[in-house]
Amino acid sequence: MKILDYLFYNGYLLGKMSKNFDDFPVVVGALFMWPPVLLNVFAVSLLLEAWGVFNIESKVFDFILTFAVIFILIFYYQYKGRYKKIIEKYEQKKERILIHPIIVYIISIVISCAFGTLAGMYRNKDWIFG
Repeated sequence: MKILDYLFYNGYLLGKMSKNFDDFPVVVGALFMWPPVLLNVFAVSLLLEAWGVFNIESKVFDFILTFAVIFILIFYYQYKGRYKKIIEKYEQKKERILIHPIIVYIISIVISCAFGTLAGMYRNKDWIFG
C-alpha cells in the first residue's frame, strides 16, 4: 500500500499546484490515482480470463468496475481521515526525493500500461507466450 499512498500523495500535490482542490483533497488525490489502479485491475482481469477463471466481455461490467474502483479509493482514503495521516507522513519526511509529481504519475501510467500489454499478450498467446 505504500506505492498507492505515495501515488495518492503525488495526486494531492498535483491538485494543490492547480489551486483548485481546497474542497475535496481526497477526491483530487483519488482521481489522479484511479487510472493506473484501473489499468492494473484490467490487466489482472485479463490474466484471470486467460487462466479460465472468468470470461466477461461486457461493457456494463467495465463501467461498473470503473466506478467501483473510484468509490473504493475515495472511501479508503476518506475513512477515519486516512488521507490526513498519509499527507502528514510525507510532509514530515525530511529526506524526500524531489521528483515532480507529474513524473511519478507518468511513470506509474507507463508501468501499468506495460503490465496490461503483457497481460493482453499472454491472454492472446502472442509474442513469447505463443
